[in-house]
Amino acid sequence: MKSLLIALALAFMSFSAQAQILTLDKNGSSITFSGTHAGKAFTGTFEKWDADIVLDQNNLDKSHAKVTIDLSSAVTGDKMYDGTLPQADWFDIKNTPTATFESTSVLSGVAGYMMTGILDLRGVKKEVSFNFSFAKSMPPFAVATIPLKRMDFNIGAKSDPKAEWVSETIDVQLNLKTKTAQ
Repeated sequence: MKSLLIALALAFMSFSAQAQILTLDKNGSSITFSGTHAGKAFTGTFEKWDADIVLDQNNLDKSHAKVTIDLSSAVTGDKMYDGTLPQADWFDIKNTPTATFESTSVLSGVAGYMMTGILDLRGVKKEVSFNFSFAKSMPPFAVATIPLKRMDFNIGAKSDPKAEWVSETIDVQLNLKTKTAQ
């Protein structure tokens, strides 16, 4: 385990020395989600979203992220799920068509970064923190999994308040292709 941490730290330091400012390259990037329904795993993707993300590795105070997701673009490939998600008890796209995350801080860690910000989903604003790191590839990919408790945002609160059918925690996965700013 210790050797793995050392290898990750060395890889991160090597990457940090190569690139100073990273920005989002939407081509090849994705925002997906996963959970379980009736004990069966499901996954989905948000097909429409926009992001302004800048990571200044030498001055984290200048780093920021603002991500806006079109909730009506959620697709799972399952007709029942895709028909249910837009409804009032779930994403309520009629009244809250988008979700927005805006960072308030970015901190450096041993194997990556910690980002904190405000997630506005269904009109509920909550502070969310998550770790992200870079995959060993060129161009680099920022990867993160953000576990969200759906009841914190009143998602499915009427039809499944005890999470008997749909998992309480829904993981949002970020796979964001980056490029070095000039």
